[in-house]
Amino acid sequence: MGTVRDSAAPVQVDENTLLLKQKISGGYAVWREDIAVVTRLKTEIAASIQARGAANALLSNEAAEKERYTQVKTRLELFAAFEREIAPYEQRLDELLRDAQMGAAMILVCYIKRCCNFLIQEMRGEESVSYNEYVVYILELAEMAQIAGTKCLAYCSLNGRIEMRRAMLFYDFFYWAAEWAVTNRRGGMVAHTLSGGGRLTMKLMLPGVAPELALPERMTEEINVAGGLIEKKDLDSTRTGLFLSFPEGGGCGA
Repeated sequence: MGTVRDSAAPVQVDENTLLLKQKISGGYAVWREDIAVVTRLKTEIAASIQARGAANALLSNEAAEKERYTQVKTRLELFAAFEREIAPYEQRLDELLRDAQMGAAMILVCYIKRCCNFLIQEMRGEESVSYNEYVVYILELAEMAQIAGTKCLAYCSLNGRIEMRRAMLFYDFFYWAAEWAVTNRRGGMVAHTLSGGGRLTMKLMLPGVAPELALPERMTEEINVAGGLIEKKDLDSTRTGLFLSFPEGGGCGA
C-alpha cells in the first residue's frame, strides 16, 4: 500500500486504483477506489479524438488532392483550348509565307504572340486586363500594319479594366481588319475603342466600299456567344464602317 499523505487529496496507486482517505474522529479512514472504468473511458475518448484527427487529416488530404486534380484538369483543358485558338492562325501563317505576303505574315506573327499572352493570362485565372495594356497591343498591331504599307491609326478613350474575353475579341476583330487592309493594299484605316449608349464599342473605319468584307465564321460565332453585336455600314463612297460592341456592365467597366 502506498503512503497516505496528510492531505485529503487522493493518491493514484496505479492506472486503475486510487487511494483515498477521510478524516474521522480519532484518525482517518483509508480505502481504495477502482477507477478501471474511468481509465477505460479516458482511453476510448483519447482514441476517438486521435481517430477524428486522423480522419480530418485524411479528409483534408483528399480535399487537397481533389483541388490539385481539378487544377491539373483545368490546365489541361485550357492548354487544349490554347492549341485550338492558335492552330488556325499557324495554318494561315503557312499560307501567307507560301504566297510571299510578307507584310500580312508580319502582322500575323505579332498577333499570334499577343494572343498567346492573352491566353496565358486567362489560364492563370485573370479575368480582366487594363485598358493600358489592351491599347498597347492594338497600337503595336497598327504599327506593324504601317510598316507593311497600310496607314493605320488606333486609339482608346477608356480607363480602368476590360474583361479578358472582350479584349481578346476586340483584338481578333482589329487584327482581321488590319490583315484585310494590308492584303488588299488599303490605306487609311482607323480604329477607336470607346464607351457610349450603354455599349462598349470598337469602331473601324476602312478605306473604300468593301462588299467582300466579312468576318470569319469562327470569329462571328465567338462574338455571338460573348453577347457581341457586329454592324457594317457604308459611310460614304470612300469609307466602310465596321463596328463591334458589347453591352456595358457584363464585365469589367471602364
